[in-house]
Amino acid sequence: MFWHKARRDKRHGEEKHLKAKGKHLAGNFARKAFFIKPSEMFAKKVRRFSGKKGSSAVFLCMITVSMIAAAFAFSSAARDITEKSTDDCMFRLAGRSVLSEYLIPLKNDYGIFAFRGNEEEICEKMKFYLERSAGGKAAEKSILADTKEYRLTNPDAFEKEILAAARFSLAEDVLDAGGTLIRKKEKSGRKPRNDVRVNVAEEGEEPGGPGREISQTGRKIKNKVIIKGLPSAGITSGGPDISALVSQGLPSVEEIFKTQSDKFLVNKYIMQNFKNRKNIEIPTNTYFQNEAEYILYGKLSDDENASAFLSDFVIMRTALNLAHIYSDPKKVRELVAMAELMTPGPGAVATQAVLAGTWALAEAENDKMLILEDEKVALFKTRSNWALGLDGAVNGTAGTGISGAVKPQSRGGNDYCGYLEIFLFLEDRTAKLLRMMDLIQINMKLNYDGDFLLKEYNTGFRLSASAGGDIYVYDQRYEKL
Repeated sequence: MFWHKARRDKRHGEEKHLKAKGKHLAGNFARKAFFIKPSEMFAKKVRRFSGKKGSSAVFLCMITVSMIAAAFAFSSAARDITEKSTDDCMFRLAGRSVLSEYLIPLKNDYGIFAFRGNEEEICEKMKFYLERSAGGKAAEKSILADTKEYRLTNPDAFEKEILAAARFSLAEDVLDAGGTLIRKKEKSGRKPRNDVRVNVAEEGEEPGGPGREISQTGRKIKNKVIIKGLPSAGITSGGPDISALVSQGLPSVEEIFKTQSDKFLVNKYIMQNFKNRKNIEIPTNTYFQNEAEYILYGKLSDDENASAFLSDFVIMRTALNLAHIYSDPKKVRELVAMAELMTPGPGAVATQAVLAGTWALAEAENDKMLILEDEKVALFKTRSNWALGLDGAVNGTAGTGISGAVKPQSRGGNDYCGYLEIFLFLEDRTAKLLRMMDLIQINMKLNYDGDFLLKEYNTGFRLSASAGGDIYVYDQRYEKL
């Protein structure tokens, strides 16, 4: 019995010990759970989780979700890029569609690409073309157009078109078997349209209204509305100041006819596309015959422009001839001898100056007759290409033949058209370009549209557009097509 009691006491003691130990362990676990770090807790959970089944499937799900999110991000970026590219293409295409509305007669007759329209009209055209490309989405796009730099009456914009046409024309030139320069435009079958009946409005009549029919030569513009609407209205330049240019020194022939310079190309364009006294074979029906002369002087009378050129030619040749006389010792001796013979003593010096001027002027008048006969006259004379003797110049008996022109021993130099190019080289750039615009406007009124105004046409435009929060800016012009 004692033994059973001992065993019972031992068991009760063990139970108390275990309960006490359990309370101690529970307190330690609670304290550890309260003070445990989050990172340690997460690491324990991961260790517990990693050992369980299905962890690989969960890991794959996490990767799949990440890839789907990335795909959505790339899809959104691609959509934005596609929309921007689409907007860019539509704006460019619409701009080129506007440029495609260039005036065909202007291109055919003068090689100039230009379309009609102000800023508001251009925006309307852009919206029209965008609607055909984008449908209802076109209303979401904002468009602004600026033509300030591209108006055809802007000398800079006009000159760019002229230079482009001149370079294209030079590229079209070909040489025939004999080495003669032939232009493709002349070979294309276009003929001067001389069948067009020209009416010139009298003062007070409207442009294009009834008027009197006059001959090809001697034409004069009297209509005040047409005169006021000319691009050169207000320009006072009356041609190059020949006397001042001669006194300052003329440029060399090489500089004047330097083929790569802009001046040379503009002058070549003038000689190929505008008539003059010696070239009326331009395949375009024109109001004036002396168009190149008009570009120099801007007079509203055909005859006055031709006379002004010949007068300035004589002035220039007189100055250059006088310089040659004093540079040639032989001619100086002739002057001295005749002056001493006519007025011996101190008055011989003044007489010598008068004789030199008379001789130079007589030679210049002879030069004028030579170029009117399609002969050539050297810009800077030598003994071999000097035509008149002093006796003949003073006595007025220098001329021979029907025309009275004396042919020099050497006939090299420049003809009438060559001297026109020299004068054009010396002409003010702005006045030259504006008067070219005058002639184009006059002839377009004459041949195609009585209401034609060059200021309504553009060689391009600056486009500012917005779509989807993005801004697009383009310079739409023909030279980039």
